[in-house]
Parts: sequence; structure tokens; C-alpha cells
Amino acid sequence: SPKARKGAVIQYYNNQIYMWSGLSPDATILNEISVYDISTNTWATRTFIKPKRIKSNSQTELNNSNSFSESLTNSDSWVEGRANLPWQLVDNHIYAFGGSPKKSLIDIELNPPSTPTQTPALDSVKSLTIKEIECIGSTPPENTFYAGMIFIDSPCNLDLMAPRNNENGNTQEKVNGRHGIIVYLGGRS
Repeated sequence: SPKARKGAVIQYYNNQIYMWSGLSPDATILNEISVYDISTNTWATRTFIKPKRIKSNSQTELNNSNSFSESLTNSDSWVEGRANLPWQLVDNHIYAFGGSPKKSLIDIELNPPSTPTQTPALDSVKSLTIKEIECIGSTPPENTFYAGMIFIDSPCNLDLMAPRNNENGNTQEKVNGRHGIIVYLGGRS
């Protein structure tokens, strides 16, 4: 089972409970994500270790306790843990903002396996992705805690275009899927 904490992002999705980051009893920000599978009554935890300044592939260590640590070596893959921040589930993504001096939106993409396995919690924690999305324009204060977020679904299906980087430079790409807006509410710094 995961470490004790407060101020974590906790979200139910697809018969599982996801818990990311938070503040430990000794006031340390935790940088791990845990998944609890309700049907099997099991936990799995993935701990992220700050990257080293070398170029190589990611290294993963698994053990029999349904937990593993991942040493990331690509600084783009590193997402610092946070506490007391608001979040919102939109489809299979948990979006969170705040709890840090960075002005970035956290995107935790939940990718549970489509076929049943013997270890659904471990498979889910291994298959999720977490990244930071740089915010542009006016953003809420970055070190705001105890705020809230809501998602407002768009009543119309718009053809939205989003900037994307590729080998040839910047381009525009059609954004498929559900459209809406996430509203950030209140909080204190």
C-alpha cells in the first residue's frame, strides 16, 4: 500500500482509484503515483526519481511488491511532485495546476489495459503517462493552494487547430475529441 500523505490528487476512474503526489507526514513532497484496483483489492505504486544529467534510456526496476521506481534521464519526462492542488478528470486525463512555482498544467493520462490481467493495478500504474504542459497567456498564480477546478463541456463540436512542433518546425494540427474549458476557482497562496 502507498505511503501516508495529505493534499494528494485522488481520482476514481474505471473501477480503480489513482493517487498522485501529496505531502508525507515528515513534510516531504512525494513523487509517486499509486493505483488501487477495487475488484482485486490490490495497490501498485510507481515512484519517479529525479533525472541525472546524462543521455540514455529510462531504467525501470520491478519487484514482487507491485511497486517500482523509474529513473528518468530525459529532463522532459520529469514532473515534480506537488501537494494541495486542484485537479479535474476529463475523459481519461487528470489535469492539475498549482502547488508549485511552475506555471504548468499537469496531465496524467490514464491508460488501463483493455484486456483483463492478473495484476490490473500494476498494469495500470505501468501504462499511465504523466507530463507537464506549459501554460501560455494569463494563468492563475502559480503557488496557489486549496483551489478548485471544474470542466465545462462545449455545447458545440468545433474544428479546433492546435500548434504542434515537428521536424520541419511549427505547424497547425486538428484537435480531435471532446472540447471544453477547465475553470480554475479560488485558492490561497
